[in-house]
Amino acid sequence: MHPEDEGVSIVFFTGRQEIPRKVTKDSVIEVFERENLFVSFTANEENVYLYIDGLDGYDSSMLHLDEEGIPCLRSGTQKFPLYSDENEDYPLIPADYMVFVKRKGEQNDSIEATLRVRPNNITEDQLDVMRDELNEMVQGLAYDRTRLSHGVKLNEKSGLPATVVLGKFVILKHIVNEFGVTLENLVRRPDQQLERHYREVKSNVHCKQDAKSSRWLLSEQGQRANAAAKSREHPEVILGIIYSLTYNTPENRMVLGFLHYVSSQMELVLRAIHCTITEDQRAIETREPYRAIQKSTNHEVRALKNKIMSLESMKLDMKKGIFYVQKYMGS
Repeated sequence: MHPEDEGVSIVFFTGRQEIPRKVTKDSVIEVFERENLFVSFTANEENVYLYIDGLDGYDSSMLHLDEEGIPCLRSGTQKFPLYSDENEDYPLIPADYMVFVKRKGEQNDSIEATLRVRPNNITEDQLDVMRDELNEMVQGLAYDRTRLSHGVKLNEKSGLPATVVLGKFVILKHIVNEFGVTLENLVRRPDQQLERHYREVKSNVHCKQDAKSSRWLLSEQGQRANAAAKSREHPEVILGIIYSLTYNTPENRMVLGFLHYVSSQMELVLRAIHCTITEDQRAIETREPYRAIQKSTNHEVRALKNKIMSLESMKLDMKKGIFYVQKYMGS
């Protein structure tokens, strides 16, 4: 059954232009984090309420509490601010929030929908693509391109086949070049969010409260803290909400985990290059006494020296890449 069939209207207004997005049964309303978001709700009955996951994080004085003490919105609510430039109370972190309508006293929801908040910066899909690209065992063009341009064959004492090491080198170098600007922007403007904490404070302290604060007052701990209070309506101690800004967000943790992985793969490639250079230098030392008497040996030594020059260039690329990645990780 659709909302309009039950006399219910739920409309989200998104962005600075407040574009209306009408909710239908099982619909998914997608918005971006920190995008202005309001909701209006009307129903043909007074005892029908709108519930949205996360409303308990909002100022309880602006909400209605149902018979179970759960915060909700009454019919007639017009453009209730879930998030706006001027009011950042509602923690719209990227996630799916259930939206549903329920009549007073009934167990089953009459209408259900989803409010989906997407991250502004790097999405999970983008990170998955980057991981897949890094993990791919490159056997084709990437390997051929490196082999032709450097004339290099790495030894396999590093524990990985030469094709895999060369493939990783190509992709890692590409990632550092391709995503450098993106990472710079993330360092300058990292994702952040308000983190909510609860603390027992004197009731005369100006502090926001929510449904959890109300439940705390009725709990044994709350009653014990207010044993000397004159009445339940005038407590001496409340459970207040304290907000602090944190950069420990799911998006930042995903990016940091990806950078750790890239850095470890670069270290692996760097070790393989170093092992190959060391072995080639030993090969040159072994052949050096015979260069003057054997023309073929002279050609071998020259080829090894050219190979080492190419490897030194690759080694420098990896060192630069590790430096940049670790710089971003420490920012």
